[in-house]
Amino acid sequence: MKIINGLVFRENKTFKKLDITIKDHIITAIDDDVRDDYSSCVEEECIDARGLYVIPGLIDIHSHGAFGHDFSDNDIEGLYSILSYEYEHGITSYCPTSMSLDKDTLKSIYASVKGYERKPGHAKIAGLNMEGPFLDPKKKGVHKEEHLLNPDIDFFKECNELSNNMIKLVTLAPNLPGANEFIKELSSVTNISLGHSLSSYEEATEAFQNGANHVTHLFNAMSPISHREPGLIPAAFDNKDIMVELICDGLHIHDSMVRLAFSMFKDRLILVSDSMRATGLLDGIYELGGQTVKVSQKKATLLTKENATGTLLVTKEPSPNDTVTKEPSPNDTASNAPMKETIAGSVCDLYDCMRMAIKIGIPPEDAIYASTIAPARSINIYDETGSISVGKASDLLLVDQNYNLIKVIS
Repeated sequence: MKIINGLVFRENKTFKKLDITIKDHIITAIDDDVRDDYSSCVEEECIDARGLYVIPGLIDIHSHGAFGHDFSDNDIEGLYSILSYEYEHGITSYCPTSMSLDKDTLKSIYASVKGYERKPGHAKIAGLNMEGPFLDPKKKGVHKEEHLLNPDIDFFKECNELSNNMIKLVTLAPNLPGANEFIKELSSVTNISLGHSLSSYEEATEAFQNGANHVTHLFNAMSPISHREPGLIPAAFDNKDIMVELICDGLHIHDSMVRLAFSMFKDRLILVSDSMRATGLLDGIYELGGQTVKVSQKKATLLTKENATGTLLVTKEPSPNDTVTKEPSPNDTASNAPMKETIAGSVCDLYDCMRMAIKIGIPPEDAIYASTIAPARSINIYDETGSISVGKASDLLLVDQNYNLIKVIS
């Protein structure tokens, strides 16, 4: 296969008109001697990308699910549905992300991926993301406190072994007892991400010095920046090898803070979706990590009281008969008590997040880099994918001048 005439995104964040040759899903040649005569294409499949950008397939390293399914459902067929949805929306590499659940359930979830084999038209699993249970109860977000644990080296090793050593990221609160021992022992095994924590600047800095190298969804579930008690965010800024995630769905982070984060962290910033099962579906009531979540106008929030009588918990694609948008009425038993609003994941896929970043003023080349090269580097798969280079996987997207997705190629 050849892709001809396209404006190809290069590792230095520029676009150049190039021809790409692909064989057996690997990029075998990149030719900058672009010609008008493509008679050779008669003998092989050619895609004329004239007027289009060619960018790497996106890499989402933090996503719980989509299209009615969640990795924590422990359902391999549901996982394939997620991977199909992601591929259709331009995400060619994906890290299924678990929630804080009881030990036996987590072990079963990680063991379930042993039967995974990539199918055509599906994103490939680039690794697993263990978000919890080693989280600070004071910054637990939508994670159930009853499942939270102090960092446990042996439990992590057991989970990782069950998954065939596929856990690429684990989130940890550095202010918990045993955190630094965990980091010292396991930083050579996986990428340790600080998050869901009220840690101080000093605690975070010590954790980075001991081998932590990542921050989970910057600004969310951590202390805000203070001029005398700076906390985790400035600690990450001061440690120049640290990569940070950012959710850019238009809800988790104010536009100005997104621009500030890109300015602060530059090529160390990774866009993630943190998407949940409601992604790609209607508004309604959903489940996330054993918690009940309401989705309304693209915003997912945790419900802290019992759901209204008769409201459906959606675990699949809604049919016309499903009452997924029923709101509590004055007669419902739970509707009279005020409910605390906690944002519970996003309902945007990574491609939508990338386009949102461009929409609010992030230079397109920076948004693309943060969705491709940066995440690949962060989980150590850059030698395989993440950029358009000879020898790498042919995970490519054709997009128009307005960054609408036209075609996915792998």
